[in-house]
Amino acid sequence: KLQFLYFIGRCRKMEEPVADQKPILLVDNYDSYTFNLLQCITVVTGTVPVVVKNHDERMLDRAFMETFAGVVLGPGPGHPANESDVGVTKQMVSTYPGPVLGVCLGFQALGLWNGSKVVKAVSAIHGEISPVEVRTPSDVLLHRMPKIFKVVRYHSLIVCPDTLSDAVELTAVTVEGDRVVPMALKIRGKRHWGVQYHPESVCTEYGHQLLANFAQICGVMKEGWRAGEQLENNTAPMRWQIPRSEKAYKWELKWSTVQRDFFKDRLLTSEIFTALYKTSQNTVWLDSSDPRGRYSIMTDDTGVSNFIKKHRLDPSAPTDTNILSEIEGFLNDRKDEGILPSSVHPTLPFQGGFLGYIGYEMRGECMHHAHDITDVELSQEGERKTKMPDLFMVYTQRFVVVDHQTGETNIGVLVDRSSPSNADTTWGEAATKTIEALQGQTEEPLQDSSHKKQLLFVPSSDRNQYIAAIEKCKQLILEGETYEVCLTNEFTATGGIQGNDTLEFYKKLRVINAAPYAGFIRVEGCGDICSSSPERFLKIDANGMAEAKPIKGTIKRDLLDPTRDEELKKELKESKKDQCENLMIVDLLRNDLGMLCKPGTVTVPKLMDIESYKTVHQMVTTVQAQLPSDISHASAVKVTFPGGSIVGAPKVRTMSIIKDLEARSRGVYTGSLGYFSLTGCSDFNIAIRTAVVTQFEGCDTPILRLGAGGAITIQSSPEGEWDEIMIKAYPLMRAVSQIVTGGENNYKVAGLD
Repeated sequence: KLQFLYFIGRCRKMEEPVADQKPILLVDNYDSYTFNLLQCITVVTGTVPVVVKNHDERMLDRAFMETFAGVVLGPGPGHPANESDVGVTKQMVSTYPGPVLGVCLGFQALGLWNGSKVVKAVSAIHGEISPVEVRTPSDVLLHRMPKIFKVVRYHSLIVCPDTLSDAVELTAVTVEGDRVVPMALKIRGKRHWGVQYHPESVCTEYGHQLLANFAQICGVMKEGWRAGEQLENNTAPMRWQIPRSEKAYKWELKWSTVQRDFFKDRLLTSEIFTALYKTSQNTVWLDSSDPRGRYSIMTDDTGVSNFIKKHRLDPSAPTDTNILSEIEGFLNDRKDEGILPSSVHPTLPFQGGFLGYIGYEMRGECMHHAHDITDVELSQEGERKTKMPDLFMVYTQRFVVVDHQTGETNIGVLVDRSSPSNADTTWGEAATKTIEALQGQTEEPLQDSSHKKQLLFVPSSDRNQYIAAIEKCKQLILEGETYEVCLTNEFTATGGIQGNDTLEFYKKLRVINAAPYAGFIRVEGCGDICSSSPERFLKIDANGMAEAKPIKGTIKRDLLDPTRDEELKKELKESKKDQCENLMIVDLLRNDLGMLCKPGTVTVPKLMDIESYKTVHQMVTTVQAQLPSDISHASAVKVTFPGGSIVGAPKVRTMSIIKDLEARSRGVYTGSLGYFSLTGCSDFNIAIRTAVVTQFEGCDTPILRLGAGGAITIQSSPEGEWDEIMIKAYPLMRAVSQIVTGGENNYKVAGLD
């Protein structure tokens, strides 16, 4: 079982703490930015802080607290007057003699506990950048900081400036019209300070300086630290297998390569899949149909050593059950057996392993095992279940990888050196000949389907219901319960698509809405998945470099007017609402990677970049970090799943809100399609722009499930959010309509004219 502090323990081993230096205690108020604070504190002190949950009663033990140089009360959802939101921290702070720094919720708590009132802000602020004016430059917490600097704020509550007690000294503010909003305070007579803003945010100025000042107050600032300094990345490269004598390696990769320039054309990759896997009952095609992706990977479950993993969540199962841990264990066994190094391809990311999907409801197992959280429900009570499993993976030792940059198609077979399989070798030879015979011809034009009836999509929440859910989200944001909710809707169509129609649908979809992290998956007896996702959840290379590419911000393109299209792109780039949405998720992803990765290595090489796709412009950020050598790619996925961009922040509290508002399981949608390679690489998408063709249990009528959603913030326009999900859903509806009815626009959405 992976406990919440398991990875922190690993991180602590990576740093050589300053001799005899006490660490700082970091109190996690169940927020999604706590580990950004951990990263910053580690940089300025040279020692990883100890993280505890706010209900941890060890904080009431004087001997335990004497082992820390100071305490940071982290941010979090809720109200400081609610014991359920702050745990035992009030009692701890009342007796702890050392320095205390409160951030956001911690700031509000210090104000409340010292006689001031905490009230709702006139305007909730989440992900916005504001100027802060220092009122007391002599305050040691604000030492070496300018008179005015910019900060990121996430809060719906404030310490009311009109009710400040004599014990509270206001040291910094921001001005909103004729209102003054407290941004920093000092408790007179105590070594207690607080800041309302988030010093750990990627867009806050002088955040490290403020935390360095607090470290200096605690007597633990790293000697010689200077602003802008990061820890040296001396993490050893990932070791995906143990070196040994050549004879001791159990496995060997056998390769054949077909070079065709036309395989650089991603649209022709479908020829390979159709030729090799069209009739396969369990098959995976991870498809880079857009130039931002380089590789397409294909396999099925045939083969001597190939097998499948199907997993359906069972709330009554023992709590130590975790399918991803089983997969990780199998990969570790292969690692122990070893692959002959000279047979490993020098560039291909996938060289045998697991391919498939992780459904959104797997969050239950992942959050429980990675974070020791037990109150994440696994499914909706009383909901009618579909036949699709919550997780499906094919383990394959024979596969195809297309490199679209070079035009090479690589046929790989992993063989047991002591007893190689003739069947696998024969398959490799036959697959090579089949691919060599392909001529690079485009697909035959789609014939009109015999189904002429107009296709009807029925939303799980109609327009009025969805707008009401958005208003509820905004109310919860105003109450401080969440910062951002990624609310989704589902559109279903009954009948029409069946048999190989789904593969034809996917081929149409990848033309209409080409995407770098797309895919087609068939699960025998359960259904098919057709995904045209533009979003990467998590990629990890063989050296342990992790990368996430969250998307927040979407605008429809105008392909008929290039000038207007550029204006729309600029409009998205300058949209304050979309910038706020994106920043909140960027800080969340930095936090998730910060749980695992070496302190000081989390970076944002691209912030709020605009990427253009066939139908939309998107705002995309890239977050990178270095995993330590003893954290596997499977562990990293398990700890960070589900992707923050399809949940919101704070992650755990917001998942609970989503469950109540959506009142249905999401299934594959907003889960992840991807792979775990035997060579230590992995790459998973966020399963958005995704349709699933399946059946309900006990029913043979096909049903198509199509999801679409968006981030709800305090700035959201309910009508605008409804329009955005329709923009995202229309390309999939058009592709389904083409296959089922013979016309792209021969469909309607129930409740819409």
